[in-house]
Amino acid sequence: MVENLITMAICDDNETYARQMAETAGAVLKNIFAQSQTLTFFSAKALFQALKAQEIDILLLDIELKDASGIDVAKVLTSHFPALQIIYITAHVEFAKEICMTKFQSFIVKPVSEEQLRFTLKNAVQEILKARTSCIYILHAGTIKTVNTNEIFYCESQKRMVYFYTLSGRECAYMKISELQEKLPENFCRVHKSYIVNFDYVAQLSAKEIHLENGVCVPIPQKKYTQIRSSYLEYLSNSRSRKNAQFSDFE
Repeated sequence: MVENLITMAICDDNETYARQMAETAGAVLKNIFAQSQTLTFFSAKALFQALKAQEIDILLLDIELKDASGIDVAKVLTSHFPALQIIYITAHVEFAKEICMTKFQSFIVKPVSEEQLRFTLKNAVQEILKARTSCIYILHAGTIKTVNTNEIFYCESQKRMVYFYTLSGRECAYMKISELQEKLPENFCRVHKSYIVNFDYVAQLSAKEIHLENGVCVPIPQKKYTQIRSSYLEYLSNSRSRKNAQFSDFE
């Protein structure tokens, strides 16, 4: 993936409409974020095939495709690509209830105006850029994967592997835990020679272990307890300060 490039895809089985939408939406996206490209697909099968080699940031998706339901396609894609910004485009408002059961950025009813596209794509781009500042890239078995640090509960080192336990499951990479430590933001703390914990998900801290919100208990050496406790209290203090600063904007 090219970090400064945003890739948008159009998936609609009406080839004429898909090409027109690609031209219009592509121009709107270029005005919002110059480093962007637009791809066009006329079936779910073609889209899935392309995703084996091409990462997509935004997907304008028709709900009624000839070879699949757009809603089912969205469910599959968001389970594998949580950061994907899906924008449903349809002429059928009766699908609204089903759409609300999926993860999506927006829902636009045809005919689509440039004003609607501009508003929706601007929001999608903001979400993409926000997520990218919270991501690290790991290499495993020749494949580069993106891991959102906001979704990491903790990391564990075993021999020459580091395992990432996240909201989406488990990922792994060949690397030293000391290398990973340098890449992670300040809310992460190395509490043990083999563990790094995300303070955002700490439920309880004791002298022997840290209880995380996912139910896992991470051991800590007794001699490091005072240092870890101090770091955690500092983190909590800084978090409260940031929240107070945000709320002051509304006063």
